[in-house]
Amino acid sequence: ELGEIEARLGELAEVKEVVVLAREDHPGDKRLVAYWTARSKGEGAMFGALGHGADAGDDEATRQQQEVTRLREHLRVELPEYMVPSAFVKLEAIPLNTSGKVDRKALPAPDAEALVTHAYEAPQGPVEEVLAGIWQELLGVERVGRNDGFFDLGGHSLLIVSLVEKLRQAGLKAEIRQVFHAESLAALAAEISGQEIDTWEAPANLIPQGCTHITPDMLPLVELDQAQIDRIAETVPGGMANIQDIYPLAPLQEGVLFYHRFHRDSDPYVSYAIASFASQEQLKRFAWAMNQVVARHDVLRTVILWEDLPQAVQVVYRHVELVTEPLEVAEEGDALQSIKVYLDDAPLSMDLSRPPLLNLRPVRVTGRMRGGDGEPCYAVLMFHHVIVDHVSLDVMMQEVVQILKGEEGALPVPMHYRDFVAHSLNSQRETDAEAFFRQMLEDVDEPTVPFGLTDVHGDGTAIRASEQLLGAELSQRIRERVRGLGVSAATLFHVAYALMLARCTSRDDVVFGSVLSGRMGGVVGADRMMGMFINTLPVRLKLQGASVLEAMRTVQGVLVGMLKYEQTALAVAQRCSGMDNGVALFSAMLNFRHSQGSDEMAIRSGMAVVDAKERTNYPFAVSVDDLGDGGFALTAQTDVSVVDPARILGYLGCAVQRVVEALEADPERGVLQLEVLPGVEKNQLIHGFNATQAEYPRQALIHELFEQQVQRTPQAVAVQYEGERLTYAQLNAKANQLAHRLRAMRDAA
Repeated sequence: ELGEIEARLGELAEVKEVVVLAREDHPGDKRLVAYWTARSKGEGAMFGALGHGADAGDDEATRQQQEVTRLREHLRVELPEYMVPSAFVKLEAIPLNTSGKVDRKALPAPDAEALVTHAYEAPQGPVEEVLAGIWQELLGVERVGRNDGFFDLGGHSLLIVSLVEKLRQAGLKAEIRQVFHAESLAALAAEISGQEIDTWEAPANLIPQGCTHITPDMLPLVELDQAQIDRIAETVPGGMANIQDIYPLAPLQEGVLFYHRFHRDSDPYVSYAIASFASQEQLKRFAWAMNQVVARHDVLRTVILWEDLPQAVQVVYRHVELVTEPLEVAEEGDALQSIKVYLDDAPLSMDLSRPPLLNLRPVRVTGRMRGGDGEPCYAVLMFHHVIVDHVSLDVMMQEVVQILKGEEGALPVPMHYRDFVAHSLNSQRETDAEAFFRQMLEDVDEPTVPFGLTDVHGDGTAIRASEQLLGAELSQRIRERVRGLGVSAATLFHVAYALMLARCTSRDDVVFGSVLSGRMGGVVGADRMMGMFINTLPVRLKLQGASVLEAMRTVQGVLVGMLKYEQTALAVAQRCSGMDNGVALFSAMLNFRHSQGSDEMAIRSGMAVVDAKERTNYPFAVSVDDLGDGGFALTAQTDVSVVDPARILGYLGCAVQRVVEALEADPERGVLQLEVLPGVEKNQLIHGFNATQAEYPRQALIHELFEQQVQRTPQAVAVQYEGERLTYAQLNAKANQLAHRLRAMRDAA
């Protein structure tokens, strides 16, 4: 491919020599770079003669940008986007080694001017200038032009939440879909200019500080009578004086509560992390900082009540302390192994009526605490997903670090989860979600269940996990392909997952659950709000007759289209299908999430996560963590009694590889033409299972060999059928009887 790019650039009259390299100047940052030299005026047409040149008064930077634009425009006409270099470096001469060949090591790394993929044009007008400033801050770039694209500069879906929030603070309104669809800063500015900011606000919390008697009119988000409020207060230590707020559950929390009530003794939504600390003092400081975070965020002081109430509610306590009593663990080898054995055997459950639903338990192994004489000590951080999700934990770690550094005064004002709940309930009334999902699913009348795994109401105890880190080269190729197509990395993984699912179900029309961040709905402060936001909704992909490129475009459209409905209850989407009530639409789930910075934050807090466990009620689930420069980490969770999760990772890794290869070489290739079987398994299926030839002693006939076996093991079972068994001696006797009978019949004839 590099040779083809060089050939296409060489077609331009103004290009004298050209070399194209795939450079990786920073780990994980691999890109195509074109090096070229220009012909002299006497050798060919110059840029000015072609109408793309710079005026004599223009500065060198402008001239270079116009040259880059010319080269890029030519290649975009001749080649697919993924083959267009991201940088064009103009040289006086191509460096050669002593053999007269190109000295590739001497080719310089591209500078900032060469990396610009569009001709730089300064932002125009106040909206573009505000946008450019926000992009510079979020994306860490020095200069943003009006022709630059958000995703071209390294943006991703999670950063869009922060972008929308910062625009709101600047008095501008942008919808998530507008950011996805806008090809440039100028296009986005034109879209959002003049849009009025949504002025809807959640009803205020009317329970005043120091209140000792809460009445129904103080609770604008939920309808409770006085007797019901009194019963709630009886469950709270300190009574009404310790109640900050009462409001309903968000739709997605209702689903989590359903599974909790179904599996109280082994809740699939209870997760934990085992953390190590250098000393007991470090652990105590971490716990102290955690308590400061709990005091800041109301959702961390929340319990869930539903018994004897017309609907489930969440009750926010004013004061809650982390549970830090030691966790007693029997010694089973070293300390870490002892903790893992204990947690593997212990049923994971939490009482949702007792706060906090996030605890930090120091571990005591057979009566002695760890952390002396340089030995690490351990603690178990356990939490329930009804109050926090993956992003919330990242926010929590960021705040812990700032508090430990003595910078708590610089922390932003905490956002209230009640605002998100109110927004979700209000949006539910206005959305046309049913029409969206009916169009997608109304003719689906069979579930997508890989390997016959149909139970989506399990407690997760049969689920086992396997992990794999994609190689740096493949990860970079993924980023190059999706950047060239103007789509997200999540899109490529969804296509690969759908392909794998098609192979595991023998279907060409698949439906699976996709986990959405839940933070795209425009709630004020959603990027830094703690709480449970994630939601799982169906994605459908018809693979028959679709090319890889078409599948990518289709999935990107579905994912962007679903953002408006990301808080829709799964039950609503299920009703829009042609499935009978009570039958799950799918049993496979994909969770793509951005995880940059999590490990760094943990290290800066003095804590190291040495093991973690997230359970799921889905018997066939895959999580993809986008680690930024660290590539992509895959985790498969399956019912191990049916299929090994490591096997699923092999299929998915192969599917990702094949999709990337197709996008590089033949994007129009049919997606169902791609294989997902790893080489080892394919060889076993084709050759191993068919290798039935076996050597045997050729100096005797088969019946003689059998009689020799009778002599060796007369009482061993030789054959079995429908419960009846015959030993070698019995089978031999019956065979002899049959032989004598056949001889007698022959003689009689």
